Amino acid sequence: MKQACEHCGVIFSPKVPGERFCCGGCEAVAGLLAREGLEEFYRRRDAPSQPVGELPQVNVSWAMAAQAEAEAGSGTAAGGHLRIEVEGMTCAGCAWLIECLFNRETGANRGAVSLTGGYLDMWWKKDAGFNMADFITRLAGYGYRAKAYRRSRFRAVPAPHGYFAMGLIFSLNAGFLIWLNRLSQQEGQAEPSLRIVLNGLLAVSLLAGAACWLVWASRLRRKGIDKGAVA
Repeated sequence: MKQACEHCGVIFSPKVPGERFCCGGCEAVAGLLAREGLEEFYRRRDAPSQPVGELPQVNVSWAMAAQAEAEAGSGTAAGGHLRIEVEGMTCAGCAWLIECLFNRETGANRGAVSLTGGYLDMWWKKDAGFNMADFITRLAGYGYRAKAYRRSRFRAVPAPHGYFAMGLIFSLNAGFLIWLNRLSQQEGQAEPSLRIVLNGLLAVSLLAGAACWLVWASRLRRKGIDKGAVA
């Protein structure tokens, strides 16, 4: 008889009577959550999980160098900040768990997970005992794989000034299309198909420009929050 895995909820066929988990990874993580008093994870989960399978192998060769570089480049003696990619997150429960695990680390200030971005922002106190390699190893025990954060080409646009420039470009382009559309209507030579194309381009320019302005404002606000983070 098939049943649901007590950790991830996947339906599976038990190989032996009384089997409660679909794989060894789910069993290991469930046991760890119980021992650490983190069963709140199950109540906060708002989306189906995936079987853990085999726990990820840990690679911490980059962690200590990344931590040292972040602390050296923070510009303040108060603490360091670093963003890392985290694979295996599927729901709000995962976000809560990872933030909770980081906040339990020695010297941790605060952590913030982005599910859509797939990353974790970490702020910690310098010389307070925080160890990036130990934290990454601990994440792996819960089925999450941490890696150095890699910017995409889109993210590499200088922010917030890059988004300000793109918003300005799209806005000027929208103004030009409005002028071109009115000019063609005044001359009475605009074909219906041409008007459709111009209006479509205008809509795209307005939406893209508005999006760039919003991202620009958001990046300014986030930059101010990062600078204002206290140890």
